[in-house]
Amino acid sequence: MRRLLLITLPFGLWACDGGRRDKDDGGDSAVADETCESPAPGPRLLRRLTHDEYDRSVTDLLGQASSRGQGFAADDVIGGLMNNAGALDVSSLLADQVRAAAEAAAGEADLTLLVPCDPAEIGNTACATVFIEDFGLRAFRRPLTQDDLDRYLACGSLWRVRTASTPGRGG
Repeated sequence: MRRLLLITLPFGLWACDGGRRDKDDGGDSAVADETCESPAPGPRLLRRLTHDEYDRSVTDLLGQASSRGQGFAADDVIGGLMNNAGALDVSSLLADQVRAAAEAAAGEADLTLLVPCDPAEIGNTACATVFIEDFGLRAFRRPLTQDDLDRYLACGSLWRVRTASTPGRGG
């Protein structure tokens, strides 16, 4: 399970917002949901990877050859192109296939190559910080901000608390 966290954490980091709170009231209440009267959302800002881009990303980030993306549900071809950002939607089938592929890649990842430190020597938090900074630089192709680092460390801490309190799961 620890292996799954270390590998899937960077792929899902953008989903963890650290429990974003409304700053007007001192941070005690959750941000209000938008109402039906809100304006329609604009176009999505994150483009989904094509199946080839997914495979190359897994290879670059985890150091393992990947062809899992080739087994994903087919992308729409528009005008002879498979990388039309407007057509690259995420269906529930594709989401499940990507999740399964990420879990398989995590299970095969060689942590001795990915984690540049030993938690037993420098401590879990210090080693997690080194890993997140190193992996984040490769994944996002820029140094992480302190806010990014704090958020990802909080996600890891939350995972450790949840798995430690779940029978049969360990961190």
